[in-house]
Amino acid sequence: MAVIYKYPFPKAGEPTELKIRGFCEVVHAGIDGNGLPCLWALVMPEKEEETWTYMIVGTGQEFDIKQWCHLKTFTKDIFVFHLLGRVDQWDRSIDAP
Repeated sequence: MAVIYKYPFPKAGEPTELKIRGFCEVVHAGIDGNGLPCLWALVMPEKEEETWTYMIVGTGQEFDIKQWCHLKTFTKDIFVFHLLGRVDQWDRSIDAP
């Protein structure tokens, strides 16, 4: 069975490791009811746990495009934020035949 779980970020602008069971995809990034930046992921809880690394940056904040790829964009008030994932975790062509 699949389920969607919420994963909060302790601080924007710094890489955050999340342990996710049976990760499938990021379905949303945004601000939760407590004002915290979070991502919501479709997962398969009965599968093995994996460690994924993400980072949230604000518009205009620099990041290394060789290390990070854009996944989602979200807003809070007048600010725009961007969820990034590590390139080596998202480039599925590495495993493609």
